[in-house]
Amino acid sequence: MDKSSYNKLVWDGWIGPWFSSSQTVDSPNSTGQSARRTLESYAVGVEVFLTNRYYRSLGYSNYVYLSSNTRADRNRNRPGNYQFQTINNQPFYTSAIVDLMDNYNQRSQYGVTATRPDLRFPQDNVSGIPITTIQQQMKGTRNWSQLRDKLANSAPGQATQIRELFNNW
Repeated sequence: MDKSSYNKLVWDGWIGPWFSSSQTVDSPNSTGQSARRTLESYAVGVEVFLTNRYYRSLGYSNYVYLSSNTRADRNRNRPGNYQFQTINNQPFYTSAIVDLMDNYNQRSQYGVTATRPDLRFPQDNVSGIPITTIQQQMKGTRNWSQLRDKLANSAPGQATQIRELFNNW
């Protein structure tokens, strides 16, 4: 990510709302939401990727990033690598960047629950996008839809699936 894009995303997502009379830090406008989602989802994706890479390099070949800190979730064998994140409960810290890289569709595993709308998992039919491609597309990116379009253009064989994934949020 380049410095200019980072500064713009931070301003729109975090700093700008402090100085606005029409939004708050806890409830930014659509521009702020898009910027925050882009910035934080990228950070989550990089964190999961680097953590997995580090522990696997130490010989833990089956290491999986723990996506929940609660003992109840670990005891239920919920998947790691940030895959038990629902759309409604994580509007900014999304699993989208991890989903681009992995081959796991959490909606096919957990579905959509009509009685619990907060347990709606993203539709994720995309896989195998390298972290280097994601990093390249972050350069110059100013919002969520721009990142979506740049990634879709960089992987034309999965363009529809990338748009579908990003449209979950």
